[in-house]
Parts: sequence; structure tokens; C-alpha cells
Amino acid sequence: MPRRKDPTKTTVAKTSKKAAATKPASLKTTYVALVIDASGSMSTLASKARDSVNEQMKALAAVPKGDPTQRVFYTIVAFDTTVEVMVPPQNIANSTPMVSYPVRGYTALRDGVKRGAEELKSFAAKMSGKDDDVAFLVVTFTDGEENKSFTTLAEFKKLMADCEAAGNWTFTFQLPPRTGDAFAAKQGVSRDNVREWEQTAKGMEEATSANTDGFRQYFAARSVGVQSVKTFYQPVTADLSKVKVSAVKKQLDDLSGQFKSFQVGGEEEVKEFVEGRTRRPYVIGSAFYQLTKRELVQPTKRVLVSKRGDKHVYGGDQARELIGLPTDGKTSAKVEVGNLGDWEVFIASTSVNSKLVRGTRVLVDVTKTKDDSPTWRHDLVDTTK
Repeated sequence: MPRRKDPTKTTVAKTSKKAAATKPASLKTTYVALVIDASGSMSTLASKARDSVNEQMKALAAVPKGDPTQRVFYTIVAFDTTVEVMVPPQNIANSTPMVSYPVRGYTALRDGVKRGAEELKSFAAKMSGKDDDVAFLVVTFTDGEENKSFTTLAEFKKLMADCEAAGNWTFTFQLPPRTGDAFAAKQGVSRDNVREWEQTAKGMEEATSANTDGFRQYFAARSVGVQSVKTFYQPVTADLSKVKVSAVKKQLDDLSGQFKSFQVGGEEEVKEFVEGRTRRPYVIGSAFYQLTKRELVQPTKRVLVSKRGDKHVYGGDQARELIGLPTDGKTSAKVEVGNLGDWEVFIASTSVNSKLVRGTRVLVDVTKTKDDSPTWRHDLVDTTK
């Protein structure tokens, strides 16, 4: 029997150089590959899978619309026994809805991922010299395990290692139940970039939400120069370890003149604490407590950041994005405290009786004169969940 042709080396469709238009030097470019399972076992969920891909494209298309400093190119690669580039790399602004979802054959998972990465590398090479800040994101979705790839495990692990060493690649995988641990360990992938999903309509909806949430966190990190993440499927994690002062000054507003800083010596309720330090009536929403543990942050909560030992306080609409929180004005999210580096994060309190943590700081907006809508200890959340 003749040796099967390596599907990862199929000729790539030519792309017009006009797509690589000149852009401002500060623009951040991200190349995204959606690598989708087109094996026969996906047949019962094909329409749901098509809808999922379309939702993900919408989420990607929203990135440059909401943040003019970012540009997104994408490709869609389908794998079964062979690999097909369904959509060659192009600007997400040119995306059109997928009308059908192919299903056939076996599961050449490694071939699909390899081809997706190669499509992005090839396209990015055409853009050489035009991008100051470039990152690659390969998002893979499958309902089964590898069983047909031309790409060997050793070759795949080398691909992962080489991209990891480059520092600007992120690979994510949605896999069948009870396969995540073994897959991550065997393939050389960050476990927190691997998620398991149930092969049902509800499971597909949850998988879609997990990817769109992951996009939101990922591109919030990209907005401040982060080029790769290892916690794509984790709860929102405030990680400012790589955030530079210059980026914060450029992205956020300097609000230093509005705030006074106070140290918390012992456990006190926020209203009592603020009135005792400022000698004026407490205004709901004027106090910002320091983020020290997992918190549920409501959609209207303002966020501030300040570098340790520095009097400057930064805020504004993009401060929420900086720590990965939604900015749609509708979505609450739990935020974990990651590696904050030299930064401190502060969340607005709209409570009157929440307890402040000893040894932390409170920032008080001394210019605020009107109460926000009060809540009842909403900022305290069960950290065991």
C-alpha cells in the first residue's frame, strides 16, 4: 500500500498582499486558527458545532471593533482522516458565517493542529516587518481522541516545545470527558489550556461559552502586551506580572488627584473605616478595597490599579479589561488573584458593611458626592466554589 500523503503539506491558497495593509506601529496583531473536528462522530452535533464556530467568529470580530489597537486574522482548519483549510487566513472583518459543518472519517487531531499552526506561520511571514506585537492562538475542538494522524507524537511535542520557546503562542483544546489530564501530560500542553466537554447539545453550548470567555480574557491580556497565556480556561485571573508602567499610562487614565490612600490596621466595616479616616459622610461607591482573594465582580464595578510604592492611581473603562473582566455592562465574573507583580488592584465597594482586610489599602475618591446603588455585602463570595 502506498504511503499516505502528509495532509499538513497541502498547498496553501494564495492570499493577496493587499490584506496586509500598513498599520500604526502600536497595533497588536493576533493570528487565530480555529481547528475543528470533522470526524464522523460529530454528525449528531454538526448543526450545533456550526453555530458554535459562528459564535466564536462573532467574538473574534468584536475584538478590533472594541479596541482599535488590536487586529485579528483567522483561519478555520477542519480535520478528519485528512485536513482541509476551510477558510484561508484573512482579516476577521471579512468573515462570513459557516453554512454547513463537514463530518466524515477518523480523527487526525495532531495533523489538524499542526496544519493550523503552519497556516498562521505562513501568513504571518508575509506580514514580516509590519508588526511590532504579534501573537498566535490555536483553538482546537474535538469529541474524540487521536487515531489517524500522519504527524507523530514526537513531532507534535516538538511543535509545542518550539512554539512555547518562541513565547508568543497559545494552544487550547476542548476534549472528551476524562481525557484532559492524560492529553496535557502526553502532548506537552498546559493543563489550564485544556477543557473537557460532554458530547451533548448542552455540552456544546457550554464549550462555546468557554471559548468566547477565553477569548475575552486572552484579548484583554493582549491589550496590554501579553503574548501568550497558560490559563485560557481558568476563571478570570488578574495577572499583571508582565504589565509595564508605560502600557498602563497609555491605556488608562491617571486619576491620582481624585484619591486618597489609607492603610487598614484592623478589621473594620467599610463605612466606619472611610468616615473615620476622611472625617466626612460615607459616599457609597467612593471606597475601593484591595483585591486579595477570589471575588465576584459585578458589571458596573469600577477597577483601579496602582504600583506598589507609587502614589499614582490609574482607572477608566479599560481598567476592567486589564484584569480580564467583562466590559459589556451586563456580565458578572469571578476574578482570581494571580501574579500581580509590582501592582495592586482595587475594586469599588457599593456596600456599607463589608469587612476590610487587615494590612491592605483602601483608596477613597474624595471628589465623589453622589451614592451609587447600594448592595448588601455582594463583594463577599464563597471562595470554596
